[in-house]
Amino acid sequence: MKTYYVGVLDSTKKPALQLCAAYELSEFCRLIKQKFRYLMTKVSKTLTEEMGAGQQESFMEEGGFVIHCYNHSEGVAGVIIAVDYPDQAAYRVLPTLLDQFMSEVPLTSIRTAAKDGDVLFPAVCDYLYK
Repeated sequence: MKTYYVGVLDSTKKPALQLCAAYELSEFCRLIKQKFRYLMTKVSKTLTEEMGAGQQESFMEEGGFVIHCYNHSEGVAGVIIAVDYPDQAAYRVLPTLLDQFMSEVPLTSIRTAAKDGDVLFPAVCDYLYK
């Protein structure tokens, strides 16, 4: 199990806004890292926009990649992009991530965020290894 991306997004905005994210791309060269970061952010935003509140979904991609999404009823979504990350584990981790995020970050900070990365939530990095 290898996690490459964990992100928290505002699903009430169109396009969805990546509030905070953590990446683990150390095994890739600089050029590939930039492309993967862009791709993971884009995929996360697209999937978040398409999901309704309270929904959770997983998508298998080529190369063993799996994308897990959970859209909290408060309009905040969590996304994990990994290799061989079991559905059951993701559906325990994502609600925990979002509950912690919602308890530590005021709703006004979430709704007033204007660009990707506007919300400071250092704990998102811990979820790369859960």
